[in-house]
Amino acid sequence: MRLINEDNFGCDAAAKLMVLADGMGGCQAGEVASAIAVSTVISEIKNIEQPVSDIGLFYGDDLTPSMARACNAIEKSNLAIYEAGLHSPECAGMGTTIVMAQFAEDIVTVANVGDSRLYLLRGDVLQQLTVDHTVLQEQIELGFFPEDERQRVAARSMLTRALGSEPRVTVDVFEQQVNPDDLFLLCSDGLYDMLDDGEIHSILTKMDGRLGWGVEELLRRTLDQGGVDNVTLILARVISS
Repeated sequence: MRLINEDNFGCDAAAKLMVLADGMGGCQAGEVASAIAVSTVISEIKNIEQPVSDIGLFYGDDLTPSMARACNAIEKSNLAIYEAGLHSPECAGMGTTIVMAQFAEDIVTVANVGDSRLYLLRGDVLQQLTVDHTVLQEQIELGFFPEDERQRVAARSMLTRALGSEPRVTVDVFEQQVNPDDLFLLCSDGLYDMLDDGEIHSILTKMDGRLGWGVEELLRRTLDQGGVDNVTLILARVISS
């Protein structure tokens, strides 16, 4: 395990918001970039007095207010990271991924940039809701899947989108209906690089409502597999009101 933590996460109960950021490995000040991302997004989402008309940034007219706020918050965090890198030599080249989920009644708004993921376990079915922004994912979408394991690992580790690389970034955003007992997992690649979806599914289905046990078991199993990267995760279960 690396001793420098490049990951950050935050939860705001009042806003029903979860945010996770994974500082880009190999870049300077990844932990600074991820901290800026999390703090900026939480601050912007909580700023409910900001007019909705000022929020939409070139994402079309079909965004809900919640989706627009999510895009705006991540756009602002991206610009903050980019400008910090320009003004601080020690932070030059820093970047981070991000994934966020905000709950409101029976809807969750999800937004992401990079390869940090959000999973949904509904009943006995585990589904990855976010799409990775990696070279491997682009290859898969083009119908090409490298047969060589080393090529797959290399392509999966190369991001096609991240916060801080450019002054503007495109955010993936969508809304998902939620049901009572839905289980949501936000995680960095340090988790799913070590545990495949089948292993994650096996642990989550054995939780029996014990979120703390689930977190500890996911971490333990990841470390047992080698734990070659930082592991950051958030678990949340939807309860009926």
